[in-house]
Amino acid sequence: MSITAIAPVLELPATIPSPLESACGEFSPVPEHLRISLSSRCGDTHVRVEGELDIAGAPALTSALARCVEQPGNITVDTAGLVFIDAAGIRPLADTQALCRRRGRTFRLVSTSAAVRRVVTLTGLAERLLDDTDTCARRADWALSDK
Repeated sequence: MSITAIAPVLELPATIPSPLESACGEFSPVPEHLRISLSSRCGDTHVRVEGELDIAGAPALTSALARCVEQPGNITVDTAGLVFIDAAGIRPLADTQALCRRRGRTFRLVSTSAAVRRVVTLTGLAERLLDDTDTCARRADWALSDK
């Protein structure tokens, strides 16, 4: 099966609350195949996501990112430890980036694993989500170009 084109995830208008905005204050259970850790450094929030991010873990990431958006500063998400991600896992990342942009803040993915880079690229979200200065992301590009 070959995929010729995939439409990018559409950004929600500012007048309609996104799932991220609706999740603020709610706690979603984290499935055992996913680990999410939050830390604050120099006024910015850093999120580390490890394991498998799928439809079962997306609500937990949405909940965690909603808390991050309510804090001041920028948000950086380290995805080096993600071995699997699907479209449901990309959605909270895209929603958070859009919300941060509307609020004049920076959101970026760093240390992107090859799995993350591939899905972000296939969904058309690479320009919005990926930090091109990231050496792990460049290594993933090289790996993808070898195929």
